[in-house]
Amino acid sequence: MSWTISRRFAAPLTALALIAPLHQAAAQAPSYLGWTRDVVNYLMFLPDNDHFTWAGQSMAAWNRLVGANPGGPFDRNDWLIGYRIDGAGNPIRNHLPSPDDGDHELGVLTSAQMVNRGYNSWSDLGANGVNYQWTQNSGGLASVIVENDSFINPAIADDADQHRKSLTHEFGHALGLSHDTFHFGLMYPGTFRQPPNYASWWYNRMYDMHRERFLLEQINDALEQRVWTIENFADMAVWSQTHDNWGSSGSLVVTDVAPATVPAGGTLTLDHLQVENRGNLAAGNVRVTAYLSTNPTISSSDREIGSFSWGSFPGPAAWRNGSVTMRVPAGTPSGAYFVGLVLTTSASEISTANNTAILTGDHTTGFDPIRVTVTN
Repeated sequence: MSWTISRRFAAPLTALALIAPLHQAAAQAPSYLGWTRDVVNYLMFLPDNDHFTWAGQSMAAWNRLVGANPGGPFDRNDWLIGYRIDGAGNPIRNHLPSPDDGDHELGVLTSAQMVNRGYNSWSDLGANGVNYQWTQNSGGLASVIVENDSFINPAIADDADQHRKSLTHEFGHALGLSHDTFHFGLMYPGTFRQPPNYASWWYNRMYDMHRERFLLEQINDALEQRVWTIENFADMAVWSQTHDNWGSSGSLVVTDVAPATVPAGGTLTLDHLQVENRGNLAAGNVRVTAYLSTNPTISSSDREIGSFSWGSFPGPAAWRNGSVTMRVPAGTPSGAYFVGLVLTTSASEISTANNTAILTGDHTTGFDPIRVTVTN
């Protein structure tokens, strides 16, 4: 049996309106850590109620990829990640983990607890989250994942957004995904670089979903049976960040706007935009509208400055590192305005919480929202 450590470091698609071409996710083998043949059901050390809630939300971010398995030897594979319950049906939340014991284990442990249980200290790891993983050859497959021990550093455990980002990332490792620096996604090492979502609890991006979907399809093909029931859906999203060199080594960059001061009737340019379909079904009549808002609550009742659209947006696909120029309406009152984006589509989506974004600075600013000043 072999084991690895996956860390999240603490130092932090195509026809456009039809603006530029979309980048569709290629059907090629992604790098991976191992095969997910069985449900990852965790024994937990999560006595804190918030931590338990955020863990459930992070599990749900991945579980939407699969549906109930109707029968056969893998009929229990009705979700990807879950937790174990006791005889009364209650989640087990007070279990202290041990390495290489055959159980998937999850928790928020202090450095002293980590070392006492046989793991590395947080200072040695230099991470906000970590996933220890054990694999073995089984059933004709090499590197079947048999144990994940996934932990969140207590230093960030009470920050809801960073907790979800970190844990969703570690769950990606638990499902077999390695780091990926070539695309915009949560598996980019260092989730501290990624802004908090405007509303959604789900932090995995289109390319993360595509890679995991591909891996699940591959294990179905390898075993020639339905190990996983892959769900089909559309799920559009707009984010205030993108990858600056998609498909090659590059960096994550936040969406920005220029100039910082603009006269009413003048133009603003938004750079580094990301619009994507996390699902595998096309979405119709997709439109992204930009707004100026006097407060950080972005809605269609704010002051519209322009929009762009697609008649059909394939899935999985992304319009990445995009740029648009929009005009501030004449007569806009002088003042400082937040900049937001709202996406609409005629498609039935699995979530609309990721259809709104607000422009922010990067992690060095604490993700402070960007504001532009309008003058008259």
